Amino acid sequence: MSETALLDAVRDRIVAVCEYRETEVDVELDQIVPAMVGDVYVIVEPGGWMPGPNNDTCGGVIDELFSVNVTVIMRATKVPKDRRRNVLIENLTGLNARLRKIINAIHFKYEVNAAANATIRGGGDPIEGFIEPLRFYGMSRPTVVGAEVVSAKAGEMQAGIKRTVQFNKARRIQNIASPAT
Repeated sequence: MSETALLDAVRDRIVAVCEYRETEVDVELDQIVPAMVGDVYVIVEPGGWMPGPNNDTCGGVIDELFSVNVTVIMRATKVPKDRRRNVLIENLTGLNARLRKIINAIHFKYEVNAAANATIRGGGDPIEGFIEPLRFYGMSRPTVVGAEVVSAKAGEMQAGIKRTVQFNKARRIQNIASPAT
């Protein structure tokens, strides 16, 4: 439950703070945009989790660090055929502005922890929720995507652009007697 509660909290925070519609942001396992979405889609993905620093020193607790990736995929703006090499530059400014808003909404925001912890407690888990927030960890390089990703006209080689921001180290420590979730 820890991971799913955190993913849902990140999704909901992006919708609320970055002014996206609920249909433009979701938790996904792949980076394929649903066919009915407009020009922008935000994907919240599991980034994995690993043992925290106390995991090796104390047998009475489970110390975990969770990561979340957020990918923004935009349909490419129309670029004349003789300027196809400029698709990245023509679209990068808007993509980066969207990612900056997401970083500002998630980086070190305890509101994300509070939302995840409310879900954890509502699921019957003990009160040992997240105690440290997600932190901005890095950004992937931008990538041009084809038609299959953004449900564009078949054969369109540069139909969109995507980039992923990584957040790490949301920390949850649970008493070993608590059910691991």
